[in-house]
Amino acid sequence: AGFARARERTDEIIARLPKSVRDSMGKSFRKLTGPDPTGFSVHVAKPFLVLVERDPSWDEALVASQTILAPLSGLEDLLQSRYPGLPSRPAAVRPLSVVMLRSRDAYRQYVFGRLGHTTVTQLAHTEPDQRRLIVHRDTKLKTIVHEGTHLLLEAWRSVRPEHHARPLWFEEGFADWIGGCTWRVSNNRKQLDVARVRPELVTAFSGPLFQANYLTLKQVLDATIATRDGWFSETDGSRRVQLAYAQGWALVHFLHWFDVDDAGFAKLPKPGSLPMGRHLPGFRRYLALQMQGRDGHAWGSRVAFQAAMGLDDAGLARMSQDYVSWLRFLSRKVAQKAVRDGQIVPWNAHTDARGEVAGEPEDDRLRE
Repeated sequence: AGFARARERTDEIIARLPKSVRDSMGKSFRKLTGPDPTGFSVHVAKPFLVLVERDPSWDEALVASQTILAPLSGLEDLLQSRYPGLPSRPAAVRPLSVVMLRSRDAYRQYVFGRLGHTTVTQLAHTEPDQRRLIVHRDTKLKTIVHEGTHLLLEAWRSVRPEHHARPLWFEEGFADWIGGCTWRVSNNRKQLDVARVRPELVTAFSGPLFQANYLTLKQVLDATIATRDGWFSETDGSRRVQLAYAQGWALVHFLHWFDVDDAGFAKLPKPGSLPMGRHLPGFRRYLALQMQGRDGHAWGSRVAFQAAMGLDDAGLARMSQDYVSWLRFLSRKVAQKAVRDGQIVPWNAHTDARGEVAGEPEDDRLRE
């Protein structure tokens, strides 16, 4: 029904737009032509209800099981196993619906009809109030998992803060962290696994220009969804938003992996190990606060972060220094190609094409 209403509203919305807007919109939006869709096939695997748009070019049941249900079920297992503080999903909650549209054009038309705008970069989205995820044929696994993280966390929240007041680093950084997943086989079963460095995000804060304009840890912690929306109206706002997203992901990576020895060098685990950084217990406590609040009220501010991490102001200042060191460490390792299977390679295990050690001890220094 929502898709049908979106389709019906398209002509009405376009007619009200100024000609200049209609002309520019035409570069990124094409109204669907041809026969209307015949409807959706329905596929259920609790807690998910998947609606796949009928199309002769695909097998709806196969699309539902392999493209949607497999990654989302794996995502649910992953979150519950890695973050034991998450509340179990109550059995009586209404289903979480996923709508799979047959093409990117169908998706753009849905978004345009529902919201009155669309972009070439939007690949999928979650509608928290409806507990609904909208994707299309070309949506990649990492995007499905990113948006699926939003969907599941929203369902598990017992306290829901106002959307624009939510911390940007957690909302998007954690979803980007989980979105950097891959499939692995364990006990003859395919499972999602996440612990990966994402070079495409690291490049957003690498290089002299970006390193001179890092957001401080306090700025990252204080930025909300409303802060992001305000940045979009600034001259250089898009770059600032890109930096905030990348640094939010990097903060989650830091909280999972950061550890340092007495000499100031990074303590890196063996390949394939699960995250075991010194701040991981604190992050799990913060995640629980995001889901359950405190005394029945939402609590996601910097003060909540410090409480979960057990940090006073001096401790936060120390963490801020470590965080900047971690940003530079990630930039250095990606530039050196010292990342293997998504994990950072210690300096003495980083080899060149001849098999000789290519790293130096200082590559892994985090503290002076």
